[in-house]
Amino acid sequence: MPETKMRPGQTDILAYRNDLETEFRDALAGKFEEDHEDIGEWIDSRFLEVNVWRNETCKRRVIVEILLTCGGPTVCLTWDSRWTVAELSHSWGVNAHTGAEQTVIEFRGEIIDALADYLGIERGN
Repeated sequence: MPETKMRPGQTDILAYRNDLETEFRDALAGKFEEDHEDIGEWIDSRFLEVNVWRNETCKRRVIVEILLTCGGPTVCLTWDSRWTVAELSHSWGVNAHTGAEQTVIEFRGEIIDALADYLGIERGN
């Protein structure tokens, strides 16, 4: 397959997702940049905003949205507790193999689930 050239400013969404999953997994295991003393500091420096929505009729259903960047590009993780995967959206995302715009890709839900546990987001009952 011929290599596709991406335009300046575009981001290979697959590589971005893979790097982000590795970064999150490492942070949850206590491996993060030395300028952070604990995962709480890392989360505070990494996330712009964490929103949690609860379904009033089914307390076990929770949607977690984590805003990582905004304004260029906007990068957000959204996880619905009914599913085993989350959704990573990247406003400048592109499929580097095809050159086609791809702004949404699956993200491992167990990573978001572990972050939800760390953040104290209750999903049971």
